[in-house]
Amino acid sequence: NHSFQLFSNNTTALTFDSSQVATFASNIIMADDTSIGISDSDERIEFDASGDISVLGANFGVGIDSPDGTLHAHTASAGSVSANANADDLVVENSGIGGISILTPDANSARLYFGSPSDNDYGRIIGNYNSGSPTLTLRTSVADTLVITSGGDVHLRSDDSKLKIGVGE
Repeated sequence: NHSFQLFSNNTTALTFDSSQVATFASNIIMADDTSIGISDSDERIEFDASGDISVLGANFGVGIDSPDGTLHAHTASAGSVSANANADDLVVENSGIGGISILTPDANSARLYFGSPSDNDYGRIIGNYNSGSPTLTLRTSVADTLVITSGGDVHLRSDDSKLKIGVGE
Protein backbone atom coordinates (compact mmCIF):
# COMPACT_ATOMS: atom_id res chain seq x y z
CA ASN A 1 0.00 0.00 0.00
CA HIS A 2 1.99 2.97 -1.30
CA SER A 3 1.23 6.66 -1.29
CA PHE A 4 2.88 9.84 -2.50
CA GLN A 5 3.01 12.87 -0.21
CA LEU A 6 3.91 16.48 -0.90
CA PHE A 7 5.10 18.54 2.06
CA SER A 8 5.15 22.27 2.79
CA ASN A 9 6.98 23.51 5.92
CA ASN A 10 7.32 19.92 7.19
CA THR A 11 3.50 19.43 7.00
CA THR A 12 1.70 17.13 4.57
CA ALA A 13 -0.02 19.36 2.00
CA LEU A 14 -1.12 16.73 -0.56
CA THR A 15 -1.38 12.94 -0.48
CA PHE A 16 -2.04 10.55 -3.38
CA ASP A 17 -2.98 7.08 -2.14
CA SER A 18 -2.53 3.79 -4.03
CA SER A 19 -5.95 4.27 -5.69
CA GLN A 20 -4.75 7.65 -7.08
CA VAL A 21 -7.15 9.55 -4.81
CA ALA A 22 -5.80 12.99 -3.92
CA THR A 23 -6.31 14.40 -0.44
CA PHE A 24 -5.54 18.07 0.17
CA ALA A 25 -4.69 19.25 3.69
CA SER A 26 -6.29 22.69 3.15
CA ASN A 27 -8.16 24.80 0.59
CA ILE A 28 -7.52 24.59 -3.13
CA ILE A 29 -7.13 28.10 -4.53
CA MET A 30 -7.64 28.56 -8.28
CA ALA A 31 -5.93 31.35 -10.20
CA ASP A 32 -8.03 33.70 -12.36
CA ASP A 33 -9.23 32.31 -15.69
CA THR A 34 -8.44 28.66 -14.86
CA SER A 35 -10.50 25.52 -15.02
CA ILE A 36 -10.75 21.97 -13.64
CA GLY A 37 -12.05 19.25 -15.94
CA ILE A 38 -11.47 16.81 -18.75
CA SER A 39 -9.93 19.49 -20.97
CA ASP A 40 -10.17 23.21 -21.56
CA SER A 41 -12.90 22.68 -24.18
CA ASP A 42 -14.94 19.81 -22.68
CA GLU A 43 -16.76 19.32 -19.38
CA ARG A 44 -15.17 21.56 -16.80
CA ILE A 45 -15.59 23.91 -13.87
CA GLU A 46 -14.26 27.33 -14.81
CA PHE A 47 -13.13 30.12 -12.48
CA ASP A 48 -12.95 33.59 -14.08
CA ALA A 49 -11.28 36.84 -13.05
CA SER A 50 -14.56 38.42 -11.85
CA GLY A 51 -15.07 35.64 -9.29
CA ASP A 52 -17.74 33.72 -11.24
CA ILE A 53 -17.72 29.92 -11.20
CA SER A 54 -19.30 28.13 -14.18
CA VAL A 55 -20.04 24.46 -14.87
CA LEU A 56 -19.59 24.11 -18.64
CA GLY A 57 -20.42 21.28 -21.02
CA ALA A 58 -22.19 19.18 -18.40
CA ASN A 59 -25.32 18.92 -16.29
CA PHE A 60 -24.97 19.83 -12.61
CA GLY A 61 -26.46 17.66 -9.87
CA VAL A 62 -26.92 18.44 -6.19
CA GLY A 63 -27.38 15.21 -4.26
CA ILE A 64 -27.46 13.05 -7.42
CA ASP A 65 -24.83 11.32 -9.57
CA SER A 66 -26.74 11.43 -12.89
CA PRO A 67 -28.75 14.68 -13.17
CA ASP A 68 -31.89 14.67 -15.36
CA GLY A 69 -31.30 18.23 -16.60
CA THR A 70 -29.06 21.27 -16.62
CA LEU A 71 -29.51 21.75 -12.84
CA HIS A 72 -31.00 18.92 -10.76
CA ALA A 73 -31.58 19.42 -7.04
CA HIS A 74 -32.26 15.94 -5.61
CA THR A 75 -33.40 15.45 -2.03
CA ALA A 76 -34.73 11.91 -2.53
CA SER A 77 -35.98 9.77 -5.42
CA ALA A 78 -39.48 10.41 -6.76
CA GLY A 79 -39.44 6.90 -8.25
CA SER A 80 -38.91 5.69 -11.81
CA VAL A 81 -39.39 9.09 -13.43
CA SER A 82 -37.20 11.42 -15.47
CA ALA A 83 -37.74 15.08 -16.26
CA ASN A 84 -39.58 15.82 -19.50
CA ALA A 85 -37.11 16.99 -22.17
CA ASN A 86 -39.22 20.14 -22.73
CA ALA A 87 -38.79 21.19 -19.08
CA ASP A 88 -35.44 19.85 -17.83
CA ASP A 89 -33.43 23.03 -17.30
CA LEU A 90 -34.26 23.05 -13.57
CA VAL A 91 -35.31 19.77 -11.94
CA VAL A 92 -36.34 19.63 -8.27
CA GLU A 93 -36.92 16.08 -7.01
CA ASN A 94 -38.09 14.64 -3.70
CA SER A 95 -39.74 11.44 -2.48
CA GLY A 96 -42.45 13.44 -0.71
CA ILE A 97 -43.61 17.01 -1.11
CA GLY A 98 -41.16 18.93 -3.32
CA GLY A 99 -40.98 22.64 -3.88
CA ILE A 100 -39.25 25.79 -4.93
CA SER A 101 -39.42 28.91 -2.77
CA ILE A 102 -39.13 32.51 -3.91
CA LEU A 103 -38.73 34.51 -0.69
CA THR A 104 -39.02 38.31 -0.44
CA PRO A 105 -39.63 40.95 2.26
CA ASP A 106 -43.28 41.87 3.02
CA ALA A 107 -43.04 45.06 0.95
CA ASN A 108 -41.88 43.26 -2.22
CA SER A 109 -43.47 40.79 -4.61
CA ALA A 110 -42.14 37.39 -5.67
CA ARG A 111 -42.12 36.86 -9.44
CA LEU A 112 -41.67 34.21 -12.09
CA TYR A 113 -41.17 35.67 -15.58
CA PHE A 114 -41.63 34.12 -19.02
CA GLY A 115 -39.84 35.74 -21.96
CA SER A 116 -38.34 35.54 -25.41
CA PRO A 117 -35.88 37.64 -27.44
CA SER A 118 -38.79 39.78 -28.67
CA ASP A 119 -40.39 40.32 -25.24
CA ASN A 120 -38.56 39.44 -22.01
CA ASP A 121 -41.73 39.66 -19.89
CA TYR A 122 -44.67 38.44 -21.99
CA GLY A 123 -45.99 36.44 -19.05
CA ARG A 124 -45.61 36.61 -15.27
CA ILE A 125 -46.84 34.94 -12.14
CA ILE A 126 -46.67 37.42 -9.26
CA GLY A 127 -47.21 36.72 -5.58
CA ASN A 128 -47.69 39.82 -3.45
CA TYR A 129 -48.00 39.89 0.35
CA ASN A 130 -49.91 43.19 0.00
CA SER A 131 -49.88 44.28 3.68
CA GLY A 132 -51.36 41.03 4.93
CA SER A 133 -53.88 40.61 2.08
CA PRO A 134 -51.93 38.36 -0.32
CA THR A 135 -52.75 38.19 -4.02
CA LEU A 136 -51.66 35.90 -6.83
CA THR A 137 -51.57 37.55 -10.26
CA LEU A 138 -51.19 36.16 -13.77
CA ARG A 139 -50.02 38.90 -16.12
CA THR A 140 -49.70 38.85 -19.91
CA SER A 141 -47.53 41.60 -21.41
CA VAL A 142 -48.40 44.66 -19.31
CA ALA A 143 -51.93 43.77 -18.11
CA ASP A 144 -53.05 41.79 -15.07
CA THR A 145 -55.12 39.04 -16.71
CA LEU A 146 -56.14 37.16 -13.57
CA VAL A 147 -55.92 38.23 -9.92
CA ILE A 148 -56.85 35.92 -7.03
CA THR A 149 -57.18 37.58 -3.62
CA SER A 150 -56.69 35.98 -0.20
CA GLY A 151 -60.45 36.39 0.30
CA GLY A 152 -61.11 34.06 -2.65
CA ASP A 153 -62.20 36.73 -5.14
CA VAL A 154 -61.15 36.19 -8.76
CA HIS A 155 -60.71 39.20 -11.03
CA LEU A 156 -60.52 38.63 -14.80
CA ARG A 157 -59.51 41.23 -17.38
CA SER A 158 -60.41 41.11 -21.03
CA ASP A 159 -60.07 44.07 -23.41
CA ASP A 160 -59.74 46.60 -20.55
CA SER A 161 -63.01 45.53 -18.92
CA LYS A 162 -63.07 43.76 -15.58
CA LEU A 163 -65.28 40.88 -14.61
CA LYS A 164 -65.42 40.06 -10.91
CA ILE A 165 -66.45 36.54 -9.97
CA GLY A 166 -67.53 35.87 -6.41
CA VAL A 167 -66.31 32.44 -5.32
CA GLY A 168 -68.25 30.60 -2.63
CA GLU A 169 -71.06 33.18 -2.46
